[in-house]
Amino acid sequence: MRNNYWHAALLGEALQLQKVVRARMHRLTSNTLPKAILRAIGRNELDFVKVFPQCTVLQADMVGFTALSATYPPQKVSHRR
Repeated sequence: MRNNYWHAALLGEALQLQKVVRARMHRLTSNTLPKAILRAIGRNELDFVKVFPQCTVLQADMVGFTALSATYPPQKVSHRR
């Protein structure tokens, strides 16, 4: 009987953690992907996916960049050296 209690407790914790992870993923994707892409993913329509074997894509979120870039004109933000 004792094992059932611990199994139920662990299952409850796992389900709660899954909810937290899903909420975080939802916030992340909602902030980074276009709404049309999110809707397509939600409908399991992946026709828009393209594969480029010789390509690597990095998506990064730099802390403070949005606030910093708001203080400069676009030409200075996108300046390359």
